[in-house]
Amino acid sequence: MKRFLNTALAGALIAVFAAGCDDFVQGIDDPIDQIPDPALTDESQVQFLENGIKQRFSLGWGMTQVLAEALSDAFVFGGSNATFPTFEQADECEFLRDNNSSSNAMARIGQAAYLADNLIERISDIGSFESEARRTSGLYTANLYAGLTRFQWAAYYGLEPTQGGGFDVTGERSSPFVPSAELYNIANGRFDQALEHANDDQARLVQSLKARTYLYNGNYGSALSAATAGLTPDDDPFEALFSSEAANNWFGEGGIGRSQVIPADRFAAYVEEDENEASRVELIVPPNFDGFIQNRYPTTASPITVIDWQENFLIAAEAAIRQGSGSVTIGGTAYTPLELVNAVRESHEIAPLSDVDLDVIYEERDKELFARGQRLIDNRRFNDFDHCEGPWRYIVITERETNNNDAL
Repeated sequence: MKRFLNTALAGALIAVFAAGCDDFVQGIDDPIDQIPDPALTDESQVQFLENGIKQRFSLGWGMTQVLAEALSDAFVFGGSNATFPTFEQADECEFLRDNNSSSNAMARIGQAAYLADNLIERISDIGSFESEARRTSGLYTANLYAGLTRFQWAAYYGLEPTQGGGFDVTGERSSPFVPSAELYNIANGRFDQALEHANDDQARLVQSLKARTYLYNGNYGSALSAATAGLTPDDDPFEALFSSEAANNWFGEGGIGRSQVIPADRFAAYVEEDENEASRVELIVPPNFDGFIQNRYPTTASPITVIDWQENFLIAAEAAIRQGSGSVTIGGTAYTPLELVNAVRESHEIAPLSDVDLDVIYEERDKELFARGQRLIDNRRFNDFDHCEGPWRYIVITERETNNNDAL
């Protein structure tokens, strides 16, 4: 069963208003495109509220991924129609505090975080449900995305160039800054709460998200343990969905729609060296364009893989190497770290390797996670930030947030 982020109700947030019917002029029919806030605290509205969380998360995730890849060594500012200084700042690791690309992404993340926590409160206020399945779904979704939003802030954003972190929104407008290490732990705490309401398929997804979070926080033993309970080759990827109304930012900021950022030259070299790499390093030379652009997201509605079994296997392989573990069992099958990496390569019909170490893992992740926003974290984790002279290692938390947040 595929676990998609449903964006069918792209206007979910627009429809949510706190105004009651008494606020409208007497004798005039109530607006048919607005829902009074109290009416949403109802069992019948839980799915609607889940969709709103998923849509906001998808938009924030897509915006963040493009910026993160520009800040990493995977993509560079360039191409025939690259004009946005916000992406040039990312490429040069020289963010200004008024970077509106960061502001827009953070707004979506904050909205998703607030809506996730708000849904948990509403479910508590509803109390007894006629359908326990609907209650379980709501609590699983809310906690899953509460974890994912905290993960985004921890992994990608920073108050200062080397000070990563973000916010743990709990319903108040203002939230103190929380450093990345602590925020990763908060994210995994929310994932643990999602596990309490997960079925078997969902549980494997959550375990993979926990494994990634532990890995990025340097807790390799816990990362390995979670990865062994994570996604297997029988599981479909967990994806963020988009539409023409709620578009994937890659299309208009790093793709065929318009390219502010283009892939680093090494990706074309990967494909030139082995043509089978084209199945995971997806490139295209569009008409009237000088050079390659990514082709992983060719339309506004192209989904973004948030995590899949291939990434889970690479997490397990890296954690096993760092822990000195010779064998890992996932889905009932035992693998060495080399076998984990080769299983990923085999899924793309790429020839197996004869040995593996952390340098191999670093390169395999570079190829496998192309245009998926993970390279920035890997640049930091592997102490490889030679591609730019600027000081920023995280996407800037802009003055729009610092000026409006009393806690800062």
